[in-house]
Amino acid sequence: MVYGMIRKAQMSDLKELKKLYKNTIKDNEENKGSTFPKSYVKKCILYNIAFVKVENDKIIGAYFSEKNQFGNPYVMNKVPFSVLWLHQIMVFPEYQNKGYGMELMKHYFELGKSLETKSFRLVCKESLLGYYNKFGFKVLEKNEHKRVQNDYVMEIRVKE
Repeated sequence: MVYGMIRKAQMSDLKELKKLYKNTIKDNEENKGSTFPKSYVKKCILYNIAFVKVENDKIIGAYFSEKNQFGNPYVMNKVPFSVLWLHQIMVFPEYQNKGYGMELMKHYFELGKSLETKSFRLVCKESLLGYYNKFGFKVLEKNEHKRVQNDYVMEIRVKE
């Protein structure tokens, strides 16, 4: 590991990323006891969409992000430009409220610029709307998918 940087996750990070995911993403009842967190985190590492924040050789945060052409991940409607989705952003509880989440978000935006992304999007619960509004995200639509109620698709569109 490298001191004080954000880098792509590696398979050697799997155990710590799984712990981070379980500590920060609240499991709902249907996922309790399942292998979902381990398989999901592993997939994100293998697909090169996981990035980790490292300080003093310790992972303290991470985010998962993926570029595609889909407008809503639950509907899979194509859009005529590239979208960089933020799937998860996580910081261990003991490191929260110290600016690390902001640093991860900055890296996400820099990644999008390097990929010539036209839209930054995420799906979040109503309780996080204010947090993402601080970065400039606006509600694009309320998700009405049967499995995931009361989630909002948010976006920042890059001006041409």
